[in-house]
Amino acid sequence: MTTREEHERAAATGDVEAMHDFGQYLERSTPPDVPGALNWYGRAAAGGHRCAMNDLGRLAEAENPPDLRSAREWYERGAIAGDATAMYNMGGLLADRTTPPDPAGARPWYERAAAAQYKDAYFKLAYLLAERLDPPDPAAARNWYEKAAEHGDSIAMYNIGQLYRYTLEPKDLVAARHWYERAAAGGYTNAKFTLGLMAEADGDLPAAILWYEKAAADGHAGAMNNLGTLFEVKVDKPNLPAATDWYERAALAGNPNAKTNLTRLRGSGDATPERPSAERTVLPDSVVRPTGTVRPKPATDASGIATALDALIEDTPYRHNPFRLAGLATDADSRQVRKRVTELEAAEKLGAPLSRSTALAVSPPPDAADVKAALNRLREPVNRLVQELFWLWPCTDGDPALAALSRDDVATAERIWLDRMGQDAIAAHNIAVLRHIQGLETPRGQAAETWLDALTAWGSAVGDDAVWNHLRDRASHIDDRRMDAAAVEELRGALPGMLLRIHASLIVNATAEDDFAAADLHVAVLDRFAEQVSAHPGAFDAGTIDDARGWAIRKLAARLKSIADEAHRAGSQRPAGAAQAVDRMLDRARVPLRVIDRLRPPTDPLGAGAHDDIVGTAIFCDIQHYNEVRDIASSVAMLERLGPIATTTAIRDRLRKEWSAAATLQVDKLCAEARAATETNKKQGLQAARDLLDRTRLPLARIRAGEDPGGERIARAQDHIATTATSCAVSYCNESGDLDSTEQVLRRAQPLPVGAETRTFVQEQITVLTGMLRERDEAARLRDTCWFCQDKPAAPGQHYAFGLHRDVTYSGNTKRWRTLTVEVPRCDRCRQLHLPEETKRKNLGGVAGFGVIAAFFSFFVALALHPVFIVTAICVIVAIGAGIGIASMGGDEIKNRALTYPPLTELLAQGWRKGERPA
Repeated sequence: MTTREEHERAAATGDVEAMHDFGQYLERSTPPDVPGALNWYGRAAAGGHRCAMNDLGRLAEAENPPDLRSAREWYERGAIAGDATAMYNMGGLLADRTTPPDPAGARPWYERAAAAQYKDAYFKLAYLLAERLDPPDPAAARNWYEKAAEHGDSIAMYNIGQLYRYTLEPKDLVAARHWYERAAAGGYTNAKFTLGLMAEADGDLPAAILWYEKAAADGHAGAMNNLGTLFEVKVDKPNLPAATDWYERAALAGNPNAKTNLTRLRGSGDATPERPSAERTVLPDSVVRPTGTVRPKPATDASGIATALDALIEDTPYRHNPFRLAGLATDADSRQVRKRVTELEAAEKLGAPLSRSTALAVSPPPDAADVKAALNRLREPVNRLVQELFWLWPCTDGDPALAALSRDDVATAERIWLDRMGQDAIAAHNIAVLRHIQGLETPRGQAAETWLDALTAWGSAVGDDAVWNHLRDRASHIDDRRMDAAAVEELRGALPGMLLRIHASLIVNATAEDDFAAADLHVAVLDRFAEQVSAHPGAFDAGTIDDARGWAIRKLAARLKSIADEAHRAGSQRPAGAAQAVDRMLDRARVPLRVIDRLRPPTDPLGAGAHDDIVGTAIFCDIQHYNEVRDIASSVAMLERLGPIATTTAIRDRLRKEWSAAATLQVDKLCAEARAATETNKKQGLQAARDLLDRTRLPLARIRAGEDPGGERIARAQDHIATTATSCAVSYCNESGDLDSTEQVLRRAQPLPVGAETRTFVQEQITVLTGMLRERDEAARLRDTCWFCQDKPAAPGQHYAFGLHRDVTYSGNTKRWRTLTVEVPRCDRCRQLHLPEETKRKNLGGVAGFGVIAAFFSFFVALALHPVFIVTAICVIVAIGAGIGIASMGGDEIKNRALTYPPLTELLAQGWRKGERPA
């Protein structure tokens, strides 16, 4: 590792690279030497070092206030010299730091940086083109986003999806979904949420649930709220406890819709009340500035101070304070204490009420025995010193504030001490005690500002040497070797942690009563005080505040462990009641888990361990319950409730595996129900198949999420569903003859089979059904299309009637037969074309009949008159026959066309004969 001296020697040689390196060394040292870095960056820049120019611009931009003019000059010099980082920073300065912003001016600098393959410029340039320029250039933006995406930028992938979905023409949802999926695979939470929204809009609830769960696992509050909505109203079987749990998590993450949904679910009476607020009276800038250094928390408890403080916090620091109960000053000596004990004993014997002379009297008033017990604790020196610390001290002889308090004039006492706080640390101590009592014992404790005032005042007191000099003086009056300066220092080091422990204890106690609002108040106090401490360091620090959070979490985790152990025992001893045990556990764990999540993020090991205990126990109990009663519906409802609780990757993986196992059983049950419904009534088979395909979508998605995509479990489940749905639909078809509806169901089932046997079975059914549909469609085509022109639709009532007969029987001189008329479809046009021929045939028939009769009579008349007339009659008959034959040729053509009509051909093949009667 190169030392400072080595850097400096190299830079002194005049090498510009060494000068720049020395500047970086100085900037990154602890503490940073910014003036030295500026000096060497300037010397390197003077020598033409372009990176040094960029660094000078960067430091100028980071000044307080920023020197944007110098930053721009240096960035521009570096960019002109060819430094891609300077080009990029120049673009950023123009786009975001100047007033007004100059996105058009930033564009060429980003383009130059991108052309120099500065990767960060790809995204910035794309965003500028898509969102900042007027008019925007979405096509160019897409190209640069794609360049950023090539380097793994998941936000760029998401933004490409946004362009395809909303901006580019024509819009392309398929392309948008592709880019969202790539962004989601890269871990971008908004992409997961957006995919959930798209799936929900498409009606694909299984995909929506899984995408929302992935986004919720990343902390997306909107996804949590939407999961609540799905489980409340949109899934097949609503699960209100699961919906409530998701709404609570979303509300905790700040989603306003979730808060509204919770109020609606629980009713306005159960809505979380608006927390009252009060005006801050003790501000960090108005108190005594610390005059001493912050003491570390003592590693050991040699004097017993920490033990005494711990007992005091557990017992509440003020309610049993002996000075408060007995009305004694903190500097009361042993004689005054004994005198007060004697007065108490006398009052006790006489049954007289205690004389009230104490400030801030306790309500309800203590009896004599309580006061005597408190005074007896003063005999223990360490306890006495600690009790003195938690009571009021006189700021001056005859302190008017204490006198006002003795008259119950709290407002006057408060005003006096607040006025003196800027100069007197004892006044700050007294305000701290007063605000603490008001927080613990009055309605003012419902406002976070009361507690913040108390902690701020305590911070001023703890950080001021005057307070501890006073306490050392008091310790010296206590005749005990443990009460030395070291003991007071131990007390000073331990006090901040113990004061914050009050809030931790209140959080734990409120949680035990399922009072989330009260617990949340003190979590909010810790959060706000941490923000204050970061801006105004003093006796408290971030580590001490976090220790208080950790203490509360440990207590809550221990309670949750006890709740989980109780459920575990119940599930082991009585498996049939394990589901009820899980419900009780989840209900009891709801508030503690919410409070843990408020105290620290879900990734915190302590909180995550508590979550894991609950989820692991619930899974164990569910397995016990299912093995006993085979109730998969209960398992599914329980697993839905565990979704909001599972926080760690390990427990989510375990939950996915449990979901996969439960979903497999759920598929088996749904298939069995579909088969049973079809066997009961085959006409219900179609609906049973449809319901099965709909209701197994989510279980299949759960199995896929928990198993390898080519795994045995998913293959078996898909084959089972495909076989069952196909069988139910075919049963319905055989019963009803409804080919179209059956085909729709079979087509839905067709993509599911994985096994060769199942694929063959489903495909065979589809093939048979397709053949039947083809035959039906062909018959319909024949029936509905003119057979003669093969073009026009057949017209009702215009068919060509063709008579058939068969089964001729004789009974004596009587002949009987069966007749059938086949209606050959015909359109209006062909009917009109055929009409003259049909009319002519009809007319010729009449003429022929008349001619034959006339010729017959002519023949006999001719025999009587002359042989020549006989020849004439014969010629007439022949002529009439020839004319009829010639005229009937057109009719035979129509008849012959009709004879090719397939239904007619089929009947003739079956033995039917032409004509309505036998010859």
